[in-house]
Amino acid sequence: MKIIKTSNYKKIEKQARVSGDVASGAIEFPSGIQIDVEVTFKYTPETPDVPYLRNGDPGYPGSGPEWDIISVTDETGRLLSDDEIDMYSDQIDRIIINWSQDPNNFDDGSDDKYDQWKDDQLGGF
Repeated sequence: MKIIKTSNYKKIEKQARVSGDVASGAIEFPSGIQIDVEVTFKYTPETPDVPYLRNGDPGYPGSGPEWDIISVTDETGRLLSDDEIDMYSDQIDRIIINWSQDPNNFDDGSDDKYDQWKDDQLGGF
C-alpha cells in the first residue's frame, strides 16, 4: 500500500471539496478523548494482477490502493495541521481503508451508461 501526502493541505482544500472523496471517522487522543473528523482525499483503487496478455506475452503485477490526503477537519471545522495529521496518520489511514471497503462509495457509471443506451435504443421512451 502506498500513501502519498500533499505538501500543503490548506491551499487545495477548496479544490478538494469539489473533486475529492470524503470519509468520516473518529480519532482517539492518548488521553482517551475521541473527536470526529472528516478526511478529504483522492483515492485510486487497487488494480488486479494480469498474469499474461491476450497475445500470450507475460503480464504485469497489479498495484495496491493509493490515496492522497488533502485535508482533515475536526468536528468544529478546524483544519488539522500537517503535524497533527502525521501524528494520527495510522488512525486517518484506517478511516480511509474503512471507507474503501464499502462498495457503495464507488460508482462506475454503469447505471448512467445503461440509461443512456436505453434512451438511444428506445428514442427516449
